[in-house]
This record gives sequence, structure tokens and C-alpha cells, in this order.
Amino acid sequence: RGPLAFLHKQDWQTLAPFVAALALLAVLAWPVLRFWGYEYTKPESYYGHAPLIPLIVALMLWHRRDALRAVPKAPALGALVLLLPALALLVFAIKTQAEAMESTGLLLTVCAAVWLALGTRFVRVAAFPLAFLWLMAPLPGPVLNDSTLHVQMLSTVLADKLLHGMTFGTTLVGNVITMENYSLFVDVPCSGFKLLLALLTFSAAFAYLVDGKPARRLLLFAFSLPLSLLVNS
Repeated sequence: RGPLAFLHKQDWQTLAPFVAALALLAVLAWPVLRFWGYEYTKPESYYGHAPLIPLIVALMLWHRRDALRAVPKAPALGALVLLLPALALLVFAIKTQAEAMESTGLLLTVCAAVWLALGTRFVRVAAFPLAFLWLMAPLPGPVLNDSTLHVQMLSTVLADKLLHGMTFGTTLVGNVITMENYSLFVDVPCSGFKLLLALLTFSAAFAYLVDGKPARRLLLFAFSLPLSLLVNS
């Protein structure tokens, strides 16, 4: 009863050609996977947690195994409306080395392939795990830079207020906190955005996997944003 226990023997027979197609997709998408690997492992990476996402998705599918097993599974030819443009986008992005488009094309292709192979009902039940896969994609540069800047400033302002609360005299100019004998420059590595991304990812997974009322689980996820800012500050 592993992560794919929701599949019956006949399901595997139906899926065999699709599994082969996904293997070919992995070969096609090798430049994207190589780009992701670089982003995950480079110094000061924001995505050191990302290699764990496929394992978390497998855990999510296992968590919903009974519901997924009960869903009738049949190929949905309507998925070709999404799959063919997604493949075209992936090929175009790889040819032009448009990294953000590469990630979008690959993830759209994977989701469309699951839809094609297992059907609309399955996709509805597995919607959250499929959406969670998108957290593997590195953010586009402009989005990452803007987000980092906003979190950097919030962390700096909160750190300044914490110092004031401890009766330290400070002067805040931009992202520099000046004290009587010390100046603290809050640079990008200290912004806290890396912590925020990881905490949001794992809190979303935890909120999905735990039992409880939806409002409490949503509150658990929402609390990760102020918590990360407080911890970083």
C-alpha cells in the first residue's frame, strides 16, 4: 500500500503507454530539470526545500488513496485541448531558453497528461496535490526580486520596532538600522524570503494532511506568513 495504492491492476495496464510518454517527456524536458536542479542547489538558493515536493505530493496522494481508488478512471480526450498547447509551449520555451515559460510548459504538460490518462473526476479529487507540484518551479526573476524587496523591508521595519521595544535607540533609513555604536545593513540574504517560501510550502502541506475543520487548517497556513516575518526579524 504505497503512495500509488489507489491504482488497480487494470489501471496500470491502461496507464502503461502514458507512463512511457511521461518518460519521453522527461527526456524532452531535461533542460528544464537541469535548470531546476541548478536553482535548487546554488549558493543562497531560495528553493533548497523544492526537491522534497514530489515526496510530499506522493504522501498527499497516499493520504487520499481511498477517495482516489473509488474514482472511476478513464482517459479524457478533452485534455488534449490543454496538452497539445502545453507541449508546444514547452518546446518553444526550451528552444528560446525562456526559463519561466519552460517551467510553465512542463507543469502544464504534466497536469494535462494526468487529466488525459486518468480523467476529469480523478483530477478534481487530486487537484491540490497537482497544484502543489507548481511550487517546484522557481519564481521569475522580476517576481522574485520584487517579493524579496517587500519582505526585506517588512523584516527590517519589524526588527527596528523590536529594538525600540527593548529600549534601544535606533534610526531607520531604508534597510539600514543605525544604533549608537553599530549599523545593521539588512541585505537580500537576510530578507527572510527564503524562510517564507519554505514555511509557506510546508505549512500548506501540513494543513492539507492533518484532520480538522477547514477554517482551522486555513488559519494554520495563514499563520505562517507573520510567523516567518517575526522569526526572521
